[in-house]
Amino acid sequence: MGNTLEELAEAIRQSEGGKDAPDFSTERFVATVNAYNKRYDAGEDADYGRPFSTMVPVKTGPFYATKIGPTYFNTQGGPRKNKFGQVINTEGMPIEGLFEAGEMGSIFADMYNGSGNLGETMVYGRIAGTNAAKRAKGEFKSETTPVTTWVGEIYAPGTTRPAADKAAAQNVTGTFKDGEYEGTGNGINGKIVVKVTIKDGKIENVDIVSHNETEGLGGVALPDYAKQTVEKQGLDIDVMTGVTVTLDGYKEAVNDALSKAL
Repeated sequence: MGNTLEELAEAIRQSEGGKDAPDFSTERFVATVNAYNKRYDAGEDADYGRPFSTMVPVKTGPFYATKIGPTYFNTQGGPRKNKFGQVINTEGMPIEGLFEAGEMGSIFADMYNGSGNLGETMVYGRIAGTNAAKRAKGEFKSETTPVTTWVGEIYAPGTTRPAADKAAAQNVTGTFKDGEYEGTGNGINGKIVVKVTIKDGKIENVDIVSHNETEGLGGVALPDYAKQTVEKQGLDIDVMTGVTVTLDGYKEAVNDALSKAL
């Protein structure tokens, strides 16, 4: 912690044994933060293309830093929690005095978002820690209404969206009419829209019209899925690791398109 950027830089140095880390110095650190603030003041991140809505100024102390590095393990399980970090029971009510920090009882539920838990770890560590401290002082007001944790049909482990899984499993077959057909499916972050081109009764091409999948995961997988669909003339395609939900949404979209070509 530091009241100024220079003090924070020195605190970082001291945490590393009083030595500058590779590519780190007080001057470079302060210049980098000031450059970021300048881009914020300009109303856009012209250097890196960061959406302005995600930017906040880093100008008023005290300032804090945390050391973050790559790790190997990740968990998605644990008791569920509410917005205050309180562990809830089977009725959705908080268990008094019991809080969860970090990604335990992840808000992502049965989905895995690459790197998403890094933010969740810090956010819920702060929320749970703050509220636990307030409760110890008698200053915390507990949640008084049950939390809705799931609305819908309970389905078998290993599936995430029954409707999409069912649509993906029922591959559309038949004699297709030539033309271009658009279809829509549900991906992990929203709609996946494809355009399927039929020529001489066969799938000639699949274009990914739009999607909101994670660029480094689903965004990479979708063009490969489209290529496999043309090569295999169907949806018996190989899934890329970590993007099963994207594949389900893609299949749903292609089936939607092909149903219009019958």
